[in-house]
Amino acid sequence: MRALFVFCEGRHDVLFTQRCLGALGSYQFFGKSIRELPTPLGDAPVEHDGDKSYIARRIARARVGTSTLQTAAHPARPVFESVLTKTTPSTETTPSTKTIVVLLRAHGDSTAEANLELLRELGDLLVIPRWDIREYAVAFLFDADGSLDQRLERFRRKYAEIMNSAEPIDHDQWVPGTLGARGIGLHVFHDPSRRAGTLDEELERIVRQQLPDKIVAATAFIDGAKDPSDPVSVSEASRLKAVVTAAGQFSHPGDPLSRLLADRERLPRDVFSRSPLGQRLVDFLGRAPWSAD
Repeated sequence: MRALFVFCEGRHDVLFTQRCLGALGSYQFFGKSIRELPTPLGDAPVEHDGDKSYIARRIARARVGTSTLQTAAHPARPVFESVLTKTTPSTETTPSTKTIVVLLRAHGDSTAEANLELLRELGDLLVIPRWDIREYAVAFLFDADGSLDQRLERFRRKYAEIMNSAEPIDHDQWVPGTLGARGIGLHVFHDPSRRAGTLDEELERIVRQQLPDKIVAATAFIDGAKDPSDPVSVSEASRLKAVVTAAGQFSHPGDPLSRLLADRERLPRDVFSRSPLGQRLVDFLGRAPWSAD
């Protein structure tokens, strides 16, 4: 079995990736308990030494007793958020393969060391041959924000230890990995014409396409009420995030944007299947360098 660990900046990135993999990659959401995940992410059977789930052990060792209630309610990143699975049937020349995609909410540059710590632990664990997971790869999804070039430079510098390549990694590229990983991939959300931008631009386009009246009303509200000193005025990404969140309030009052992105009635499957950015993302993840490739 193959495992692809995908580190996303935030909850919106997780949901966008999850929905695109379902709509465009034929992946199925894994809705069972943690212990039923493939080992070592889930529990090993008692007859196989009864090893406890890595995810469960990681959650259990969090020092919540010394935290405030507010801190304990929001676990330190990276957080295991979602798992999807896909089985590719055998052909005359290739055997059947099962792939799981593990989506992690990892925030941005500030959590690089925490992300690396988790990957070191997984690297030490996954070299043990008895697990269901026999090989793994790691992908990172980031916004370019103001500059794609600056984003690439920061990633290359902060994650150098997990890449085994003489050439620097680029957007939409896979390179050989260390720590036992088959490959390390990087995909940066941006507008190619500007070499800058964020996923929020695509989310606004999707919601505008599906809920045009709500976006028009939300845009008028945000643009009409914001002051130059408001955080929403700091960047276009902040403004778009506020607009799409406001558009979601008509169906999910008081809830965050993530509720709208997960709403299969307001944003049905075909909305994501028509997303050019989603197609590029799924194509990128589909090029992970497995041993059979």
